[in-house]
Amino acid sequence: MKGEMKPYPQKVLKNLINLLKYHLNISFEVPIPKIILAKSALEYASLYQFGHPDKKHWLKTASDVKEINSEASSFYNNADKSIVIRDYTLVDGEEHLIPEYIPIPMDLILHELIHHIQYLTGGTGSWALFYEGWTEIMINLITGDYLDKTYRREVAVSFSLAVALSGSEINAINTIRRYHTHTKKNFYILSLLRKSKLLAGTGLKPKNFLDAVDESLDLLQFEFLQGRMKLYSFSSYRNTLERLRKTLLVNHIEVFPRRNEIYNF
Repeated sequence: MKGEMKPYPQKVLKNLINLLKYHLNISFEVPIPKIILAKSALEYASLYQFGHPDKKHWLKTASDVKEINSEASSFYNNADKSIVIRDYTLVDGEEHLIPEYIPIPMDLILHELIHHIQYLTGGTGSWALFYEGWTEIMINLITGDYLDKTYRREVAVSFSLAVALSGSEINAINTIRRYHTHTKKNFYILSLLRKSKLLAGTGLKPKNFLDAVDESLDLLQFEFLQGRMKLYSFSSYRNTLERLRKTLLVNHIEVFPRRNEIYNF
């Protein structure tokens, strides 16, 4: 069995970038990032440490490598503007290269490309609730796929906040789109929260509120939110997004001949 996935076609990457430029209303040129296929858990962890120095992983032990590998199957390396993907799988503790015929889901690449755009426009911001949750919401909106379970809690919580901060579900989508290209993403979210009535009369500082939610992903810890905002479950979020897809994306997914198309490296 032949290992090592084929290089990602530049034409496909360009098409994916153009798709995101269309949906995020981008007029500037977005350079195509490098695609790095990590061949081992150690290589993947080393690249992750290089791209996320704030994580302070020094790879001193095997558990350090395992911890980083458990965080994600791919990531955007802002240090050199590359997308790193695991080209191996662990079977009974042994590493095996992924055969080239194994397809890579389109949503995985799109997710990292949005992070690429976020960094090009000033960084991701401080709260994973938004830079992961709102990224995945855009992927769900564009592709109609909800197969990745990694960010299900983030999308439900962050969509609930987007609706509460913007006033409606349609406005929430525009708020999410604007976030990805805003040059000061923290300022953008904090200003939305300060303008809303969500924290009115509570004495709670916006940053403290966001830090607490980002840490636990639990809006129910704040009793005062009951009645002030709608809390979406993942299923209600998905049903709502499908309604929005019909409203916003009719005849606008011409880049892909099939809704759930998967590209192979």
